[in-house]
Amino acid sequence: MLEHLDILLAAPRHDPIALLLLDLNRFKEVNDTYGHQAGDNLLEQAARRLAAVTRDGDLLARLGGDEFVVVVSGPNVDERAAVAVADRIREALRETFIVEEIDMTIDVSIGVALAHGDSNLLFQQADIAMYHAKRSGGGHAVFDRIPVRPSVAASVNRS
Repeated sequence: MLEHLDILLAAPRHDPIALLLLDLNRFKEVNDTYGHQAGDNLLEQAARRLAAVTRDGDLLARLGGDEFVVVVSGPNVDERAAVAVADRIREALRETFIVEEIDMTIDVSIGVALAHGDSNLLFQQADIAMYHAKRSGGGHAVFDRIPVRPSVAASVNRS
């Protein structure tokens, strides 16, 4: 996924790019209450729903745990298009999941960053926005729309 993102960003005249960083809310509760097999099943169902609401040219990847990333690129990608993808993702993941014959609901926090630099900076910005969304109770946040102190942005580092 990082290689794909770096290739997109390295193109001399690349299409606009948005990175959506997703964190499933209440996933830990599912793992702790029903076990890791139930958690794995929930992740598989969530991944299928994510694949269903992303376009063919978008890149969907699981980063680990309950974090996913969606890279959206194309000539018409802007903040509005990225937020529309975030809205579709939230709607898809808010529908009830059935795991081991138990109805479960989760939500998602989504950080949105538009390409303004290299992939590390893009991830930092999406990470800051995602945690802002999480602290706000879920939903999505666009990096350019939240107040960020330079010291906070500099302290976020994703390997």
